[in-house]
Amino acid sequence: MADTYYNVVEIESALQNLATNYSGLSTRIPLPNLTAERRASSALKISSGYGHPKGTVLLLGGAHGREWGSSEILLGFAIDLLRAFVAKGSLTYGSKTFPRDEIQGLLHAIDIVVFPLINPDGMNFSHATDGAVVGGWRKNRQPFGSAIGVDLNRNFDFVWDFRQTMMSDVAWTSDDPNDDFYFGTAPFSEPETRNVKFLLDAIPDIRWVVDIHSASESILYNWGTGTDDSTDPSKNFRNAAWDQQRGESATGYTEYIPPGDLSTALTLSNQMKTAIAAVRGTSYAVKQSFDLYAVTGTSDDYAYSRHWVSCTPKVQAFVIEFGKKFRPLWPEMQQIIGEISAGLFAFCSAVREQPRGSSEC
Repeated sequence: MADTYYNVVEIESALQNLATNYSGLSTRIPLPNLTAERRASSALKISSGYGHPKGTVLLLGGAHGREWGSSEILLGFAIDLLRAFVAKGSLTYGSKTFPRDEIQGLLHAIDIVVFPLINPDGMNFSHATDGAVVGGWRKNRQPFGSAIGVDLNRNFDFVWDFRQTMMSDVAWTSDDPNDDFYFGTAPFSEPETRNVKFLLDAIPDIRWVVDIHSASESILYNWGTGTDDSTDPSKNFRNAAWDQQRGESATGYTEYIPPGDLSTALTLSNQMKTAIAAVRGTSYAVKQSFDLYAVTGTSDDYAYSRHWVSCTPKVQAFVIEFGKKFRPLWPEMQQIIGEISAGLFAFCSAVREQPRGSSEC
């Protein structure tokens, strides 16, 4: 790894170098949609080619320009995994060690796709302008008259039009192009979110998604539209009878999640939490996305919702909010990379034992 944050050109170069240097294990996936500033994006598929059927874990990062460390985490994870697998060695992060057999077994059981930089335009602008600024640039760089940018993690096709689907004043989503949380002109209006959709469509055995963000030291699971409940299936995001009542518990709205899915979400989240804590004692909170804030149009809820809407196989999805700052100083970021990499290794090791989800249709 570098001794400071990679820029957007270096991130793409790193993916190409990994695909070249580990050609038997990794393949670069060029993504079809160029950004507003005409940048191309890539993902990296890591696969031992061992056995079938497999499930695939999709790891996402860099949706928000100012959250530089998400790309670093995913590149570090990919590099460590490839090196350890080829060397038939173990991996140690602080006080947490993953033995050789666990790493070999992981890639014999699942494939992993790493998309470390969803939003290269936004990150490039943040690198150029944010520096030590506390906040920083969040959106992409799509122009809308005098305004610029869409919050990509409000642009996915899940309860996208909050004005219709949510109580008007509770969702951290906006229809104002000048706002940090602007949701765009339509679901998937942005090329960056269409690239994520492309991966979910093109790789039908994706069964798990983890999207890396910052900064609240949290591990989040579905849903973001209401408190999870496993008793009343009629209270769900597809039921228009609950439009404009989602997002506030006082309305009586809860978001249905099957009990088995909720149990799996908690189990996998806590396994990540335990691995992260083992590195240097940092305690991440495990909670439902709605407990952070009510939200619509997010990657994790979209990925999980697909099997109800389009009869695709079930994908369970998570968000890791790393650290306490959007752009930690590099020595602290190096520690965080180790922590979250440990959490991701624990997650991938755990899901290899999980049953492959099926459609609800």
